[in-house]
Amino acid sequence: MINLYIGDSIDLVNSFIGTLDVENIYNLGFNVDYVESSDILLDLLIEKDKNGENIYYAGKEWEQFNYDKGLDGLIEKDETGEYIYWAGKRWKQFNYDKGLDGLIEKDKTGEYIYWAGKRWKQFNYDKGLDGLIEKDKDGYYIYEAGESWKQFDYDKGLDGLIEKDKDGKYICWAGESWKQFDYNKGLDGLIEKDKDGEWIYYAGRHWKQLNRKYYSKALRRWKNG
Repeated sequence: MINLYIGDSIDLVNSFIGTLDVENIYNLGFNVDYVESSDILLDLLIEKDKNGENIYYAGKEWEQFNYDKGLDGLIEKDETGEYIYWAGKRWKQFNYDKGLDGLIEKDKTGEYIYWAGKRWKQFNYDKGLDGLIEKDKDGYYIYEAGESWKQFDYDKGLDGLIEKDKDGKYICWAGESWKQFDYNKGLDGLIEKDKDGEWIYYAGRHWKQLNRKYYSKALRRWKNG
């Protein structure tokens, strides 16, 4: 195994292409002045990188970097969406539409879709919310998006929350803190999901609006088993 470091000739990359490991490829990228040579290294990096981490750091640190090719490689190799998210936040150039598509494909829980909606410079909030509803396991990230995204479809978000919330907790919290909230629909969802009455009771104390007659009937039904 030959060891290659910063300062080695790019000819060695071609001569010993089969012997390069990810660290050597990444380090060589700091010494590349030409786009063509950078593309050779990036192709190698995409081939050898296991989870997208080194592709992300190359896009962040290399002076010469093909951002379109890098993002394609990142979407291919990233298993959770973490490095796609960080690339969207820190790369000098980034295709946000393609990045979001990759994020929706790879994110397993909705975590990185949520953070992208909060921190990326450009974000398709309608598509992001659809992806969030698809991937969120229990409604937590839908609730948080309603709290912190600059744009949010509260009706669609509440529908997604009712679909994904397992016990009514996040429906209840949304009713307390979201800027817009359909209290009648929220209470219906809360009654459907709350098995022991805890969050129905909480809503009665903290929601700004509540159908008291309907609420009292639901609470009595829960108390009577």
